[in-house]
Amino acid sequence: MSSALAGLGLPCGLPESKKHLAMTAMEAAERLQAALKATCFTRVHLMPLDLADGLPRACFGNAMVGRLTKEELAELVDLDRMERVQPGKSFDLDEFSQFQWLVVKEEVSIRRGPDGRELFRFSFDPKQDYGRIEPHRGKYPEAVETALFWLALAPWEIWSDAPHIEWRGMQIPWLYSVDHDLFSTMKRPPSSDTLTWEDRIAHDAEGRSVDISQPVAMWLRDGSADALTEHFAGRAQAISQLPQLQLFQTPVVHFFCRAFLTDGIDEFMSHLLAIEAALGLPGDYKRKSSSGVGNHGKLGATERVCARLVALLDEQAAFDYRELFELRSEFLHGRSMQAIPALLRVRARTLARRVVDSLVLANQADQALMRDAFLDDLLDRGEPLLPAKTQ
Repeated sequence: MSSALAGLGLPCGLPESKKHLAMTAMEAAERLQAALKATCFTRVHLMPLDLADGLPRACFGNAMVGRLTKEELAELVDLDRMERVQPGKSFDLDEFSQFQWLVVKEEVSIRRGPDGRELFRFSFDPKQDYGRIEPHRGKYPEAVETALFWLALAPWEIWSDAPHIEWRGMQIPWLYSVDHDLFSTMKRPPSSDTLTWEDRIAHDAEGRSVDISQPVAMWLRDGSADALTEHFAGRAQAISQLPQLQLFQTPVVHFFCRAFLTDGIDEFMSHLLAIEAALGLPGDYKRKSSSGVGNHGKLGATERVCARLVALLDEQAAFDYRELFELRSEFLHGRSMQAIPALLRVRARTLARRVVDSLVLANQADQALMRDAFLDDLLDRGEPLLPAKTQ
């Protein structure tokens, strides 16, 4: 209730400079009553795409990417309520409106009881294992992870003007979430100093030199903006049905997003794990099919993935996977290894993306596909085409 009253602009809680944000008693009472009766609210997640080049305004599912106006940002972050609750803080609209954003919206039901709006300390249960690991929970809320998956699936390494330096064409330094619920806690706004700026010299209307700061952008190749719109449009049906797609019942999305959000060896390993999650079956290590039949008994687990890669993509994919898997094994088993070249880093990304995207398109075309049968069929078709190992 204290947070709600502050969000309504309780006059005694506002400094002189913010008195104009106070509501009339009648308006405050009406909003308070509406909030008390509400059964759901909108939660908005904002992620700045730091270093991103100019992107088109593109919507997919409950998310969108693109630049936002100051008015749009003010509405998304509930700026008036923010300045009432935290009069000394504000969301820098002028600076943040110069960046590209990923915005995800979700409708949240308001539950009654300890799991609802009550403070955590009132619902704390000492018998609960709060330190447990939920294996299928990502770094961010599920709605955000799903949006990141579709964003990561775009071929950024092809569009990037310098993939050998940074294939993503962007960085995502933080997530800022706002609950459009009067009784929610308003988080402190982030600083624009957390994003990447560069100083340059410009000229004013009278021709005088002035120092200005502007966002740094990684250049994308010509035509990338239109290609991004086409990317989302071509997968529109799958975007709305991802949780139901049978080919994604293993942690493919989890590892694919990890590769997009991490760097270094963790990025590389996540690419390989995404491929294994996409194309591996438990029976592979027993050299059996999903039905338990001992088919393709000469092929081990790794070569079975290679065979499926040949059937799903092409022969080169199997060569690439063998080379990348060897690097993965060298690291995992502590063998001596050199630095992984940027070329192989990008190759791992490309192979993982092609595999995942092929599964998306296959499952979108045939929603009745069953994962085990689909992978068994790939193995049957791929084994005769499997290239011989090179020494």
